[in-house]
Parts: sequence; structure tokens; C-alpha cells
Amino acid sequence: MDTTGTLPTPPTRMSEDALLAEAMKRLETKQPAPPSPTPEPEELESETASRSLLTRGRELWDSIGAGIAKAGLETKDFVFGEPEEDQKTEFRRGIERRAKELQDSSGLNSAAIAISQFGTGLLGAGKLTAVIFHGKRTLFKG
Repeated sequence: MDTTGTLPTPPTRMSEDALLAEAMKRLETKQPAPPSPTPEPEELESETASRSLLTRGRELWDSIGAGIAKAGLETKDFVFGEPEEDQKTEFRRGIERRAKELQDSSGLNSAAIAISQFGTGLLGAGKLTAVIFHGKRTLFKG
């Protein structure tokens, strides 16, 4: 049995145009797509090992800061409404972009962002209720 030309070739790095052309050719000839390459365990370990403990610690602190910043932005959006994408400042886009990068890089970073955003929101709500409480007390006291 001759198997020449029936086995898929290993994936190589192609430009987007070449990859699209190859996909269109396969669709026209109805050839099955080759299986997706799975990373070897050694590749995954080396990627994790390459990020030092200090780098991961810095990213965790960045995540906490991103959560605090996002809490402030969400509060502003609640009061004034969220702006359209083209109306957002570069500062805000930078915060949202960095928070997304951190969330995608690690589950721990994602959790740190969510917890710090929630905690900041609770602190803000506590201050708001304190102002309302003291305002009512002052208003109805005299």
C-alpha cells in the first residue's frame, strides 16, 4: 500500500497569506486539515521556568493595581456612563489593555484583579454610606 502524499506534513511557520491560500486550497479539494500541533511538556515547563519569581511577583502587584484602577473606572462609568471606544482616553485604554494581558497570563493575576476591584468597590461603598449616614444625622439632629 502506497501512503505517499496521504500523511499530513508537519506544520511550519507560514505567513497569513500563505496560510489562507493553503486553507482555501484544502477547502476546494476537500482535504482534511492536519491535526493541531500540541506543545511538548518540555516546552511548557521551560516557558514557566523562564518567568522568574520576581517577575511573577511584579505581575501580581500590577494585577492588584489594575484591579484598583478598574474599580475607579467602573465607578466613573456608573455615575457618568461608559464612553464609546473612540472616546476613551489613552490612559484608560492602557489600563484595560494591561489588565487583559495580566488576566490572560495567569489565573492568579486574574483572581488578584477581581479581588482588588471588589475590595476597592467595598471601600468606596463604605465611604459613601458613611457620608450619607453622617449627613442624615446632621440634617435631622438640629
